[in-house]
Amino acid sequence: MNETIEFLQLLPDENELGRVKGACLAMPGHSGRKIHGEFTVTDKRILFEGQGGNVAAWRPAFSLPYGEIVDAEACISPKAMRMFVENGGSYCISLSKGRKDLLAYLDKRIPARRPARKPQPGELPRLLICAALAVGLLFISLSDTLASFGTPKDFGDLIDGTVEVGDRVCGDIYYALDYFAIEQSWTERSDGSRTAKKTSAYYYIIPAGDDFAAIEINASKGTSMEKLSEETWEYLMGGDDTVTTVPFDGRVKLLEKEEPDLVSYYEEMMEDFGYTQDELDEMGPVMLLIPRAFNAIRAFCAAGAVFLVIAVFLAVRTFRPARTRKGGAANPEAPWEM
Repeated sequence: MNETIEFLQLLPDENELGRVKGACLAMPGHSGRKIHGEFTVTDKRILFEGQGGNVAAWRPAFSLPYGEIVDAEACISPKAMRMFVENGGSYCISLSKGRKDLLAYLDKRIPARRPARKPQPGELPRLLICAALAVGLLFISLSDTLASFGTPKDFGDLIDGTVEVGDRVCGDIYYALDYFAIEQSWTERSDGSRTAKKTSAYYYIIPAGDDFAAIEINASKGTSMEKLSEETWEYLMGGDDTVTTVPFDGRVKLLEKEEPDLVSYYEEMMEDFGYTQDELDEMGPVMLLIPRAFNAIRAFCAAGAVFLVIAVFLAVRTFRPARTRKGGAANPEAPWEM
């Protein structure tokens, strides 16, 4: 037979309003282990009796009079809520149902004047993590995401000279000269040897209006691009027009900003084509077409927006100032039902 916890018994002038299953997630002096049990809501206090066997001393419990509660709020979890008490502590509980009703009832019972909220343990780290993730994800994806929803230019626009820095270029490349740089990687071992070089990208020179531009091509398209380059030179020498095309989807940046180390290689290749340094200077900054996986970038941007919303919510809640509830004094007769 279960022993009864004395302070959980109703007082002579106390009326029970309802019972609901739930769990205590945190309370003053509690380690934070989730304790399942039952809540009893009366017209004077909130009672909780946890599961723990037949012996009363083994069952966690609390009695929280409304007069000790100074504020209450919903947590991110759809069934959880937190109640702040006078000494600066708090009770975090989860209800199987009726959270909204209990919060509305507490809003009538606790004082109209609410103190400034103090950050709870773990809230500041969560806020900083969400803010850092939001800033990082949006920083790397927002600009490309906005560009992806605009009308893309194609290679014909590039040939006509109507493409500008920041534009999205999507379509088939049908002219290309030589590559002027290769991006490779390898691993150096402790004994001084190293693994075989792995090529990840080629940088080609392509026509752009009256000038030229650079384009980054993934190594997976290297064979097709090499064939297109050969056909382009044959066409320039009076042969047939090119038949090979290489698909591309990306954005236009500036070579000197994105890959400053490649500017000298680009200029060396252009000098091999017969251009002088003065002529290269007259052409101005060189555009660089960089491939982009826009679907993945949009996903990153969406994730960043979600983390931003969470960070704003946590910031507003964590640093909430003192306030007065609209509606005047507390109403202890307000009904509440489970």
